[in-house]
Amino acid sequence: PEFSGMGTTLTALFLNGSDAELLHIGDSRCYYIKKDKVQQLSHDHTVMQELLDQGRLSPDEVANHPQRSLLTQVLMGDAQIHPMLFVKDVKLGDRFLLCSDGLSSVLSEQEINKILKTGGDVISNLLAAVRDAGAPDNVTIILSEVVDINDASELTKYGAARG
Repeated sequence: PEFSGMGTTLTALFLNGSDAELLHIGDSRCYYIKKDKVQQLSHDHTVMQELLDQGRLSPDEVANHPQRSLLTQVLMGDAQIHPMLFVKDVKLGDRFLLCSDGLSSVLSEQEINKILKTGGDVISNLLAAVRDAGAPDNVTIILSEVVDINDASELTKYGAARG
């Protein structure tokens, strides 16, 4: 009973040959990175996102809105959900960043893009930036890249972190 009404978000990515299959519900995110271009693939299931989609709020108004994290869709063990299912063609070298709102609600898309483009230890740099910004929530980050599975040295290139 103490967990009644609780739910969770889910952003799951399955790399299957030349396809990336995304299942998404809530406000965790998936970004697609091809060379220097970063594109958000997931769509937040929040009241603020609905207001943005309707043109009733601007992105600047959402950034500091007290209800910016109010979810409209979560996994709660019932059938009243409508997850996003998405399939994208991918090529070798394409990357994906999956993250909780502990990252995306703290760093702007421009800040995330800048860190992704700098290279190096991207996950550590993202975590450091979140901590520098006060880290008001837990953060989960997964960075993956489409690689040739016949090249074992490529399989440990990226990782995940929780902070």
